[in-house]
This record gives sequence, C-alpha cells and structure tokens, in this order.
Amino acid sequence: MGAGGAHCTAQPCRRVCSTKITRMTRLANTARIGLLSVTALLAGCADDLLGHPGERAPGAADSRWNVATTRLVEDSFADLPTPMVDLAAWPEPPPGNGLAGRLQRAAMLDAGGDEAAASLRRAQRALPREVHAVVSPDMLEAIDTAHWVRRDALPATWVDVGTLDAPLADHVASLPDGAVVLVGCAHSAARAGQCLNLLESRPDTWLTLDGATHRQAVPDTLMLLLQRADLYPQYKWASRWPAPAVNWNIWLRPLVEHGFLAANDVTALRAIYAYNPLAFQVVLLRRLRLPGTRLALPTSIFSGLPVDNGDDA
Repeated sequence: MGAGGAHCTAQPCRRVCSTKITRMTRLANTARIGLLSVTALLAGCADDLLGHPGERAPGAADSRWNVATTRLVEDSFADLPTPMVDLAAWPEPPPGNGLAGRLQRAAMLDAGGDEAAASLRRAQRALPREVHAVVSPDMLEAIDTAHWVRRDALPATWVDVGTLDAPLADHVASLPDGAVVLVGCAHSAARAGQCLNLLESRPDTWLTLDGATHRQAVPDTLMLLLQRADLYPQYKWASRWPAPAVNWNIWLRPLVEHGFLAANDVTALRAIYAYNPLAFQVVLLRRLRLPGTRLALPTSIFSGLPVDNGDDA
C-alpha cells in the first residue's frame, strides 16, 4: 500500500482509528462500571430482602417464631388503641411504566392485585387488634366488610399532597373550614417540610405516615418527621395497602445504619414480614427511634380523628 493505504499509516487515518478505539474503550468501561454497580447493589441488599409479598393466614407463624419475635409482637400491640384506625387504607395508584413499574405490578398482584379489598381484609384479620379502615369507595363495593368507612363519610377534607399543582398552604387555605388530612407528605423531604409547616398553624390538620419508612425516605424525610415531637399528636397511621406488601419499598439496613432501628430487631422484623406485612408495618413504626435518643412515635398515631368529645372516628 502507499502512504494513504488502508492500514492507517497516514496521519488522518491514524486519527480515525484512534478515535474509534477510544470510543470502544469508553463503551467497554461504561459497561464494566454498570455491571459492577449492579453487582454491588445486589450484594448490598441481598441481606435486606424481607421475604415474599402478601399476607399469611392467622397463626401461620406460631410454630416458627422464636421467643424474641413473639415477645416483640406482643409488646408492640399491647398498648395500642382498640380498635386501631388505618386512616388511609386505599390502594396505591397504578405504578408507572418501565422495569420498576413491571416489578411493582407483579408484587402488587401477589399482594392482592385486583382483589385489594379482600387482600387487605385478610391481612387485617391476622392482626392482634381489630382495625377500622378508611378506604376508597371502590373497595367498599368490592367486599362487604364491617368496620370500614368511606373516606368521604368522615368530617374531613382529604388532600393528596403529591397531586397538587398549587402550593400546599394556598390549596388548603382555599378549602372549606374543618379538619384536613394530608396524605403523601412523607414521600419527599420537600413535601414533608410543607406539611409540617402547615400543621404548625392548623391544629385541625393531620399528616398520615404513609411512605415514612420507604427506602427513599431514609434518612432525610424520616429524620425530619421524627424531629418534630411537638407535632406527633397530629401524625396518623396509613397503610395504603398493598404498598406494605411490596418488599422493594422497605429496606431495613439503612434504618439501622442511620440509627432509626436497633440492629437486634432486624431478624424478628423479617420473620414478622414473612407472616404478615401489615403487622410488620405496625411493629416497625413502634420500633422507630429518633437517632441518638429514646424518642418514639406515640400510640395515638393508631387512633382515629377526634370528633366532638374526642372519641376516635
């Protein structure tokens, strides 16, 4: 070949070959980094998987639980209100598209799927306490069950913070006078901050804790919520079933690493989750602590909204 032959002996040809090699090297490095990242992620959470989604029949765990796990459940439920009130028991909105969406849909199907009402009721029956649940109208149509009430039957206005276009304070100010229940505050630190600011100025406003133990809420959002002990009386439990049965939502390791949960509770909590994710959610909320303190959420989070003489809804 001459000086301009096909074996890259000329300077322009060498530059082209060098560019191609550089691009191929970058692609190979990117693929290698991606593979290492996935491997590290899987290794990091392999010990953190909680078990299969879904609820188990009452008594299914009696022969498997050790003394420590049994005691943890008994202690966690011992002083709770009777009945307990699940202030936002309607199901999560349909998940998004993509791989994450498909995985969540599969988990939700295992947790009840289209039969969310029947699935929730089975999970409630396995709890040591009777549960009164505030549910969406379509769940009442799906199953005839006692102790369930439609959310629009309560004397309160329900605000799903994640669906608002206007600032939260402006939206609530435009509502009629009366009690307000804020749902979805714990899904980000920004949302939680807005909700907490509103609670300070409105004693007739309540914040539901749905999403407070989600892996994405740790540590910032959960820390923000637990730091405001002065507002604990306005916090309420909300399962938003079947979200608790989607095991991807909750990772115990970060809760331990950031000081929200004692390491010696993990084994028992995993056993409880495998039995009933709804029971797991209750026990987990009872075991949370503000890091570095003994400060815990009060049992009043499991009561209903005050009415007239202060009785539960």
